[in-house]
Amino acid sequence: MANLRFVHTADLHLDSPVLGQRATAPDQVRLALRDATFKAYENIIDLCIEEEVDALLIAGDIYDGADRSLRAQLKFREGLDDSAEPPKGPDGRSKKRPGVYFRYHDARHGSPS
Repeated sequence: MANLRFVHTADLHLDSPVLGQRATAPDQVRLALRDATFKAYENIIDLCIEEEVDALLIAGDIYDGADRSLRAQLKFREGLDDSAEPPKGPDGRSKKRPGVYFRYHDARHGSPS
């Protein structure tokens, strides 16, 4: 039996503002804080690709409550699209990979989609 390798993460809260020091922080720090959730998500996707895992399991909130910015939605889909691209073998050809399966369940509404 083959092993299943996956990455598990939770509560991404993409595009959620980082409060506190941001108002008084230097510009470079303020910009880094603004993009911190996206950078963390990008690192997770990169890890999945580098380790050639079979699945990425995201539990909890992808967005920050009802505030689903367009930027956050696009970045989330972009990450899924990036992770779905088959890796290249030594000969430059795409290696076969299982298809991407995306299931979203919003507990507030009761039914998975």
